Amino acid sequence: MIDNVIYLDLETTGLYKDRDEIIELGAVKIVDGEVHEYHQLVNPSIDHIPLVILDLCKGLKEEDLRKSPSFDEIKDSFLEFIGDYPLICHNARFEKGFLEAKLGWLNNIFLDSLELFVIFKPHFPQHNLNHLIQNYLGEDREEEHRALEDALDTRRAVEKLMGDLCLLDADLLEKAMRYMEGTTWNWLPYLKNIPISPLRHTSERAVSHNWEEPTAHGLGDLGLDDMGYILRDQERWRKHLPSYEFKEHQLDIAQSIIDVFEGEQALFLEAPTGSGKTLPYLAAAFLWSHFMDEKVFISTNTKNLQQQIQEEMPKIAGALGLENFRVSDLKGISNYACRSKIDDEVGVKPRNLDEALAKLFLYCWSMRTSSGELQDISYWFRMNNKYMNSLSKRVHCRKENCAGDGCEQRDLCFYWQRVDEMRRSSVCTINHSLLLTWPWGFPEIKKIIIDEAHSLEEKARESFSDEVSSYELGEFCSQLRKKNKKSLLNLLKLYCGRVGITDVDFTPAFSKVEELEAYNKDLSGMTQSLAGPRYDSRYGFHIPISHGWKDLEETILRCANVFQDLGKFILDIAGEMERRAANFGQTELKSMAEEYYKICEKWAGDLKRIFHSEDGVCRHLKGNEGWWSFHITPLDVAEVFHERILKNNRGIVLTSGTLAQGGSYDKISQSLGFHLLDEGKVQFLDPLPPMFDYANNSVLALPQDSPGYKSSRFPEYFAHAVYIIAKMLGGRTMVLFSNRSRMTDIIRRVSMPLEKMNIRVYDDRYGSKQGLIEKFREDRRAVLFGSKSFYEGVDIKGPALSCVIIEKLDFRYRGDPILSARCRDLEKQGLNPFT
Repeated sequence: MIDNVIYLDLETTGLYKDRDEIIELGAVKIVDGEVHEYHQLVNPSIDHIPLVILDLCKGLKEEDLRKSPSFDEIKDSFLEFIGDYPLICHNARFEKGFLEAKLGWLNNIFLDSLELFVIFKPHFPQHNLNHLIQNYLGEDREEEHRALEDALDTRRAVEKLMGDLCLLDADLLEKAMRYMEGTTWNWLPYLKNIPISPLRHTSERAVSHNWEEPTAHGLGDLGLDDMGYILRDQERWRKHLPSYEFKEHQLDIAQSIIDVFEGEQALFLEAPTGSGKTLPYLAAAFLWSHFMDEKVFISTNTKNLQQQIQEEMPKIAGALGLENFRVSDLKGISNYACRSKIDDEVGVKPRNLDEALAKLFLYCWSMRTSSGELQDISYWFRMNNKYMNSLSKRVHCRKENCAGDGCEQRDLCFYWQRVDEMRRSSVCTINHSLLLTWPWGFPEIKKIIIDEAHSLEEKARESFSDEVSSYELGEFCSQLRKKNKKSLLNLLKLYCGRVGITDVDFTPAFSKVEELEAYNKDLSGMTQSLAGPRYDSRYGFHIPISHGWKDLEETILRCANVFQDLGKFILDIAGEMERRAANFGQTELKSMAEEYYKICEKWAGDLKRIFHSEDGVCRHLKGNEGWWSFHITPLDVAEVFHERILKNNRGIVLTSGTLAQGGSYDKISQSLGFHLLDEGKVQFLDPLPPMFDYANNSVLALPQDSPGYKSSRFPEYFAHAVYIIAKMLGGRTMVLFSNRSRMTDIIRRVSMPLEKMNIRVYDDRYGSKQGLIEKFREDRRAVLFGSKSFYEGVDIKGPALSCVIIEKLDFRYRGDPILSARCRDLEKQGLNPFT
């Protein structure tokens, strides 16, 4: 038990200390082992308390608050209770901000229990109090959002964590004690008092799965020809999917996939929202892989669907009777952290407390994470530690400096563990970006199901583009510069010394790296000035390349020549070392040198192409303050897609809710090169009819009196429209935005008028996307505000939702360089870009 501290929690009318107010205080004081509690309701000075807040705080009623004293009336008793004791809060920045807004600067030390959990339990998917109550304390209840109760729960969670640190997580505690020694970290004195148990667990970094041998006892004598029998067996499915109902169209989907795989063909299938296409295509993939002993890949465009499929896979395998069925999930190499780089970063002495905490977190995360995916790093920690984002960028895996099998940490590498699992699995999920840039040496993709295929053409155009950016150039230089002891040039220099080669001067190469870094800075200023009136610091700029940019063209060409010179030096020195050192040709250093030479040659060529006239491509520039990127994007991806994806494929299925146009698949099939396949190789399944009767049960309304999106009167106009519609329907409205600042403005305008009519307003201040959808679905008298993430993956059945209002359709603007270039290209071919 931590002694002589106070666990503190506040409830407020909102998240903003400058306009919201405290409505409840709760505290648990522990002094020499004795426990004292403090609880006080507060009457806020604002006229309206949001209904969502009253709903959130269990049992809290506005009439009770209105009978309570104001904050000024209770502040003296509160200050007397807390004295100068340290205050432990879950997300202490929030409590500290509100208290100091009311009381001025406080002498108390604030200790953040959220920070403590993020560092020592970094693998938890969430660290909020509700998650800790249910998944860490193991209690079957939710966070009460009442000040005293939450303070008590914070105490229970922290004390359990202290117990873990002396036993389960003793390795992390010992590392923290050594690493944070001498810093001013507020938690350090309390962590030093934790006695490490002699029964402590010895933690080791995880390695790949040791899969058990798969079996299929549940299938008996059934085979691929028995798909109908398998899907009609509702009892089999309801053991794993309780709401399962056999649907004839799902059988058609599954059987069509099996037929296409057998015939080594391609299949286009439009299956609208609600059709349940995931189940039949997973069933077909699993059964094909099991009976034919052939790997099946499933590709998606969004992480949400990829995660959803991963969650569904065990249920599908269970229903099919496939035990220990091997499934895997793989993303591109840059999504994963490199253990060697993490060790290097942690090994460099931090400059200050925040950097020390970032490096300590990264170490603990690397010891506990099972995925190694940098996207899994706590969002809260990224937002609250200014070093975390730059640190995570420095430790991600990169193809050109990955030692692969020659790395000392190869068996522990997050990326190569996933690759090994992919090789051994029967079904593997990937994303479109990885599919389109599938690495050489990986197993060929012979059978694949591509979901969300409507986005495939645009994703192919993006993946097949050539790009040179300030970020990539900066990363490249950081891996070569003289100060980096593990840079390629320093490693080559060290190897030369080791084998007695003393007549090679590396100074010119290091000078070339410095030249590239200087060009990187010059290009940032030049590109921003060229954007002119099209530059908006909120969104940056995206403009076509102009042949009138002579100064930029000269700078680009000089930069390209430096790349060529540097590449030639690397190639020459590697060749010289191979001639004079017998074993150099078999080293990973030789492979790294070849990779860097290829990058130098490619970027030199790409830079020279930027101002070179070329049919069939769009040359364009993106940027904002401090960064730039040049792109050469193909307008037609059909031939490249055919060569890279279709040519050697032996069964490919494209599906989506919106794949056909006017009932025809001609446009997407031709844009992706399917017309280049042999006759009879492409099958088109008639688009499934909508699962909902849109024609008779929906209305599309287009306002005729709008002042226009860019008008200063538009926010007022739009807010009034939302208010009128929500009032008429009694809530039951979802409002979608493409711009977060506009969404915040509209919420501010309509919240109070709507809540006065007992219509609740939900937005992402009050929970996760899925949590908000659940609340909205149950409420039936509410308005849900959402940004871009709500445009897909939202399913609200029943009476809770009657109207969707879209502030602005999220189309590319007319001046988009790629869109403009494609339109011109189609017009040259005598085609109408808008049909």
